[in-house]
Amino acid sequence: MLNLIKNSIPRLLQSICGAFLLTFFAFGQVDYLTKGKEAYKNKDYGTALVEFQQAWAISKNQLGENDPKTKENAAWVVATLNIKGEASYKAKDYTNAIVDFQNAWDLSKKQFGEMNSQKTTYQTSLITRAGTWLASSYRAKGQELYNKGNYQEASIDFQKALEIAKIQLGDEDPKTLLNAAWLASAYHEIGQYRDALNLNQSILETRSRQLPDS
Repeated sequence: MLNLIKNSIPRLLQSICGAFLLTFFAFGQVDYLTKGKEAYKNKDYGTALVEFQQAWAISKNQLGENDPKTKENAAWVVATLNIKGEASYKAKDYTNAIVDFQNAWDLSKKQFGEMNSQKTTYQTSLITRAGTWLASSYRAKGQELYNKGNYQEASIDFQKALEIAKIQLGDEDPKTLLNAAWLASAYHEIGQYRDALNLNQSILETRSRQLPDS
């Protein structure tokens, strides 16, 4: 009996310590989340992002990536990145906008899953918002370069905008076709006439299919 008691003590202590640590980390992530929401409410998005990232990291490590609380914290991170990206975009700071939207898009796809049929409408909207704005930011950056005569560099941004738009919006979405048109124009300016012609033909064929039957 004495040996049984002795052997059970370490397991009991381990269980108590484990429960204590889980409680400690749970309070920790709730505290970060609360601070993040307060900063978000006050439109202090830089501080909010740091707090939300801390809450997400804690819940991911302690509860796993698929836990609902982890996904909730990730959603706050993505939402804040999207808002920061939009602010940079409106200020014509497209480089920083791209960084925020890329991080938001990558995290949302990883955390919520592109092909996950169980993701919520809100989670889907976060992915769409990040991807759509990311494509728009690349196009806007490309347009700036294009207007300065930097056609080669502009073509790289237009290509990225087109690739992202195809993934996020589909091949025939008007924004996808707009990106394709800008890329075709850049190709023409740098002497890639065959590529420009092929893109323009593809755009015309798509638009023809979209016209109502007469």
